[in-house]
Amino acid sequence: MDKTNITKQEQLEDVKELGAIERIIGVFISPKKVMKWLAKNPKILLPILISIIVPLITLVLNYSSFKEALMTAIESELASMGEVLTPENKGAIELFVVIGSIVGAVGTVLLDLLTISLILWGIIKIFKGKGDLTHYISIVSHAGLISLLVFVVISVVSSIRGEFNLDVSITSLAPVLPARWEDTFIYGVLSNIEIFNIWQYFVIAIGTSEVSCLGKGKSYAIVGIVYIAILLLAGIMQAI
Repeated sequence: MDKTNITKQEQLEDVKELGAIERIIGVFISPKKVMKWLAKNPKILLPILISIIVPLITLVLNYSSFKEALMTAIESELASMGEVLTPENKGAIELFVVIGSIVGAVGTVLLDLLTISLILWGIIKIFKGKGDLTHYISIVSHAGLISLLVFVVISVVSSIRGEFNLDVSITSLAPVLPARWEDTFIYGVLSNIEIFNIWQYFVIAIGTSEVSCLGKGKSYAIVGIVYIAILLLAGIMQAI
């Protein structure tokens, strides 16, 4: 067993117990401490629940402006196709679209979490690193709490503007592009080059280093590869 593995195992033997609140706050202010604890005690449920609840709370707090923005977008889309939304079916469509948006938000959180975790775990295994899928889901789900800060930004911006902003890429590089680029590969890539997203992956790298026992350099490089893969995937999905 090499020195890196021995050192990691020794560290895991003496890790201070962390409560749920300490873990959640610690992700933002002392991520190394939290990730070291998660390497020994992987937890999944709480961060996933928070990641689902926060977007829903954002929608509830901004429900009126959210519904108005959503219906305006739908009416504009229908108008571009030569269709008109009649009063008779407007109510049913409103209900369907709002429920669909909520379900979609929850589904997106879970899909993103699983996709990132699987890619990360797969690459780690190629390099003979330690940790099972549960460890990496735990790391990614806790680090993902950082990206929820974008919903705070969305709420603040929406409050200032007086209308709900549907664009979750508001803190990314995507807004620098012209509107006509929205359905392009480059827009999808730039929408994920975002301040909270980068911070999230930095914390994922810390956790990967603690769990995999591959060393900081290799762990950070692997997470960098995962980030690039997610950027490319986002670009492809945006262009489809």
